[in-house]
Amino acid sequence: NPFDFSGMAIGNPDLVRGALAAFAEDPGVDALVVIIPFGVHLVNLVAEATAEIAKATQKLVCVV
Repeated sequence: NPFDFSGMAIGNPDLVRGALAAFAEDPGVDALVVIIPFGVHLVNLVAEATAEIAKATQKLVCVV
């Protein structure tokens, strides 16, 4: 199921890490597909948060 945090992440960057961590920890989630947003201010934030989660989980993490 999709989850779009891009609008809220602008004012709360920790939301990105928290959301990705919650999905990675959820036993009902088999893989994470993260779409890098086009907003310049979110690209690095989402990329860094995704890399951190990918290192910490055994689940497949796909970045698009």
